[in-house]
Amino acid sequence: MSAFGHIHKGAFHRWLGKRPGEPITAADIARGKAAGGHAAKMANFAKNAKGGFTKKRMDAGLLK
Repeated sequence: MSAFGHIHKGAFHRWLGKRPGEPITAADIARGKAAGGHAAKMANFAKNAKGGFTKKRMDAGLLK
């Protein structure tokens, strides 16, 4: 099992009501963090994924 647990690509997009592939903005991340709970965790992951390392791993198919 990976250190990231169960990551499902597109879950935060679905929570936001966006289509897959649409960019997630800083306002979307703030909305997720304000909601708390699992949405806040997805928002934090989205913020970190924009950084690069996790995005490269997802693009390489190492994360689902």
